[in-house]
Amino acid sequence: MKLFKVAAVAALVVISGSAMAGHGWQSGAELKIYQDGAHHVVNSVQTGADGSLVDIKQQHYNNFANVQQSAKDSNIWLDQDGVKNTADIKQNGGFGSDTDVTQKGNYNAVNVNQNAVRSDITISQRGNSHYANVTQTDNFAVADVTQRGYNNFVNAAQY
Repeated sequence: MKLFKVAAVAALVVISGSAMAGHGWQSGAELKIYQDGAHHVVNSVQTGADGSLVDIKQQHYNNFANVQQSAKDSNIWLDQDGVKNTADIKQNGGFGSDTDVTQKGNYNAVNVNQNAVRSDITISQRGNSHYANVTQTDNFAVADVTQRGYNNFVNAAQY
């Protein structure tokens, strides 16, 4: 019963997040999701993204976050704490930009592709066997990747 409640709450969060992100008019577009447990999935899409902000926190293991925003004033904050968590982040269209990813634990991976204007990507990974891929199509680009631990890998490009 406890597992069912957690799964139901997680499903509700994903559904309500997707519903909020799908409206055509988005002056203040803001999406905050917190998931505690394992095997959670967040699929977040904010298309017009006027004021923008996606704030996702996932704890424990095997969680996945897929975030796409289409920029404007932008901000994506992702915090994953645990083992084997994965994130795929795009922020296309560019304007204010700013992607901040923190992953703690082991075997976590993040892929960020930003598309720029004011840009700024910060990735912090603590633990072992992490993977980070950063692509940022220039403008005022800054990428700051910090990895602490062993067997970590980073690939960065800023055209």
